[in-house]
Amino acid sequence: MASILFPGGNTATSEKTNSKIRFSSDLSAGEKKSIENRKAKVSACLTSLGMNVDQNKIPQIAVILSGGSMTAAIGSLGTLVELKNQNLLDAVTFISGCSGATWLMTSLYDKGDWTKNLDSIDNELRAQWASLNFDATKGIQKLIAAAEQDNYSLTHFWAYIIVNFTVSELNEKVISSQRAVCESGNVPYPYYSSVDKQQVDTKGKNNFGTWFQNTPHEAGYPLIGAFLNSEYFDNKYSNSQLVKKEPELDLCYLQGIWSSALAAPEQTLKLVIEKIVEYIVQPYAPKSKPSTGLLSGLPVLGNLNLITSILSDLEKILKEGAEGSKVLVEQLLTVLSVVRDTVTYQLVKWMNDRWDTNDLEEKLNLFSILNLLQLVELAGLVIPVAKVLIKTVLCLVGWIWGTTDNFLYKSGASVPSDLTDKEFRFLIDAGFANNSPYPLILRKEQQVKLILSFEFYPMLDPFLGIKQASDYCKANNIPFPKVEIDPADQFNPDGCYIFEDVNTPTVFHFPIFNRVTSEGTVQQRTAQYNIANLKYSIKDIDKLYDIALRNVRNYAEKMKDKIQLLLSDLVD
Repeated sequence: MASILFPGGNTATSEKTNSKIRFSSDLSAGEKKSIENRKAKVSACLTSLGMNVDQNKIPQIAVILSGGSMTAAIGSLGTLVELKNQNLLDAVTFISGCSGATWLMTSLYDKGDWTKNLDSIDNELRAQWASLNFDATKGIQKLIAAAEQDNYSLTHFWAYIIVNFTVSELNEKVISSQRAVCESGNVPYPYYSSVDKQQVDTKGKNNFGTWFQNTPHEAGYPLIGAFLNSEYFDNKYSNSQLVKKEPELDLCYLQGIWSSALAAPEQTLKLVIEKIVEYIVQPYAPKSKPSTGLLSGLPVLGNLNLITSILSDLEKILKEGAEGSKVLVEQLLTVLSVVRDTVTYQLVKWMNDRWDTNDLEEKLNLFSILNLLQLVELAGLVIPVAKVLIKTVLCLVGWIWGTTDNFLYKSGASVPSDLTDKEFRFLIDAGFANNSPYPLILRKEQQVKLILSFEFYPMLDPFLGIKQASDYCKANNIPFPKVEIDPADQFNPDGCYIFEDVNTPTVFHFPIFNRVTSEGTVQQRTAQYNIANLKYSIKDIDKLYDIALRNVRNYAEKMKDKIQLLLSDLVD
């Protein structure tokens, strides 16, 4: 779709607008080059399938890989492998991924011409994901460096600890390094999705300022038509001028942005608290209680003995599972009220507000965090991760994710003022808007004729993504086929659904667990591959991988038949 705000396009080259910000509905020069060079690959692929092809009239085919944590990563791998086995992968021009699917995508595109070497990459990735080995030390080092930045958020912790652990890799490459292989035309062009939290919260999922994309060439708001070069993403701008150039963000951090919605907020919160304890508190907390001399440094707190006593009593009650812990938290809050500006006070206040909803394990974990935090912040305990601890806890109580320097800040461009009046934007997992990132491949300029959409998150509704895409298209006047689904199929879907209409792209929709490849076990599989699970055994990985293979294999001929019809329509 053309940009709502810049229908004719406008490259920002005036004195008032930095040349590295592009306001246009058009695709970037790098995207155009990649798409143009891809035509030869697509043409050769379709010719090998016995189709008559005019290279100037090739249907644009897009693959959508939904989110779904490791389920999505594994399912996406099996999907792409079988598309290659069926000689269909080279017919694809675009791949758009969300959340866990982006974990796979970054690993593939880092390897250059991955479509050529997919067989060996496939085995390597499955073994890597089953491994419990990951570089926690490097993750902590990255966090220590990140904590020196103004825009530190829980996304840093999520990326360098949780994503690092889940995929057994801390990816320090940069997204711009993927340009060369894309421009060669050897691989489909990738779109990595996220959404602007402020826009989602205030204007909803279908607002044109909600969706954000990262590609090897640019980052920006595709429906608004506001972009900047990828290497300048999350650099400080003001009045459309670059204020300060920072090193390009590594892919591990970007994965943190793209995959920050593991599950329900409470599950995510619980996991973050557990990992703070595991990787910050346990390794760095004093093995024995500090001396009174150390504690005497507490500012303005004449009742040191009372604080120590409350903490000791709280620990004892929690470990014994006895009643009365809430009263002690309230007492501690009262005592700390003289230092309200401290993160320690903010943590205790937050704990007090939600204490009754926490289970015992979470209460113990929060106590451990509090105990180390008050030693660091109030008593002057020196540990290498002091700033990481303080900033992570501050972001925890504020639930701050994806803090990003706003390249549109005070830009003066013809974009909504609520996108230009704040110095920071907060970018989060696109699953908060739609777990299947249709908006990134539905722009008029992309001319997509066939969408192969693979759904890996069936917990609520295996059709939720395509239903939300339909709503999005209605709200923004984008051509999309009518979506009608038998309610009985929600908990026992078929293997493939085809949605088509006049002057719209055709959509093939594939629920990962269905009555064809998971006959009689749809709900069992759905529960087994819950997206809250970060790790699977190689046996379980291979089982899910095989299901994804069969989902593609079963409908390969239908896909080929549709492509043939599209070719015929283009010739006519």
